[in-house]
Amino acid sequence: MPEDRHRYVGSSYRFNVVRARMRDHPGPVLDFALGRLRQSPPDWVPDFIREHSALALRRASEDELQPLLGAVSSMLAREFGVDTSPDTILVAPSGRAAISAVVSSLIVPGDRVLVTEPGYPAFARVAAQREARITIANLDPERNFEPDLDALGLEADPTLRIVGLNYPNNPTGSVLARTTLDALCERLHPRTVIFNDAVYAALTYEHSSFSLLAGAHAEGPPRLELHSLGKLASLGPLAVSFLVGGKETVDAIRQYSEFAWTQLDSLQIRVATRFLDSWEHVTLVRDGFRDRLDRLREVVTRLGFDPYPVAAGTYLLCRRPSAVRDRPVESASAAADLLLKDFGLAVVPWDDPSPGYLRFSAAYVPADFDALVELASGLPLVSS
Repeated sequence: MPEDRHRYVGSSYRFNVVRARMRDHPGPVLDFALGRLRQSPPDWVPDFIREHSALALRRASEDELQPLLGAVSSMLAREFGVDTSPDTILVAPSGRAAISAVVSSLIVPGDRVLVTEPGYPAFARVAAQREARITIANLDPERNFEPDLDALGLEADPTLRIVGLNYPNNPTGSVLARTTLDALCERLHPRTVIFNDAVYAALTYEHSSFSLLAGAHAEGPPRLELHSLGKLASLGPLAVSFLVGGKETVDAIRQYSEFAWTQLDSLQIRVATRFLDSWEHVTLVRDGFRDRLDRLREVVTRLGFDPYPVAAGTYLLCRRPSAVRDRPVESASAAADLLLKDFGLAVVPWDDPSPGYLRFSAAYVPADFDALVELASGLPLVSS
């Protein structure tokens, strides 16, 4: 049951490091790290913004907020089978702002939290800054990237304040099995909150849309989930996020949020409400990413990489290669550095847990994909 707060304190944001390396590379870069593709918003969005631009100059009223909360509640019921009410939903300006509010309002220094590796690093980083004790659950590909509950010693530990999950998972693309979630709930102290960063929940391919709130029981541990419009369309500052969970938990975060961020403007609220009511766009985005992932898998396999199955999300995860063109590499970071330096190929390395992984983004532009196909026409780039 490893605990390690220090790995998350003082380190640079993983994706900013990759972005800086791409910027400093002297030649052309094939961006499969972050991806240059920006999903077009629904057709109605540009016209709506032009016609209602003055709404951006005023804060949303409670009367304007209620239709958005109703739209969130209806979408959760329709797409995820989640029965909720508007007073258990908190709208946030972004996913990272929501994560910061969760940590700041629910954790005090010395509390223990659990995070997954691999996993989106924001929750762990903010919790470490809050001086929480970080317990790491390593996700094993042999277990479909699920935590080994028997190895974690979770049994009714009152010091465990939050279990920080990230399913569908970034970077693995895995979805948590219901049986695993039920087993986890049975082991937790009633005080422990299960928080799930589910910003890719609508982009699932092998399962129905995933939410840990579906089928939640009142007698179980409190559950809290983060959803976001930011992964579903290029809405810029109009893309909002929302936290959903038990009323007591959400109210505690709501009280903190009154001091943490400025109230959203009327344009943000109106665009989000209409987006949630016209979900057809999400189906198009999901189908598009599934096709992109399939094409990417075929090419990176020809390059010699060993990709894992993808159940959700927008990334393809590959096992860390043992060599790049006959040069041995001892870590995912070393492999990523060589790929960028010698071939202009940018990917995101993930060294935890060992032996590490490389993440390819499916948000590639056609020119980068064509260049990757050309690269695959030669000898394999890596060996496993």
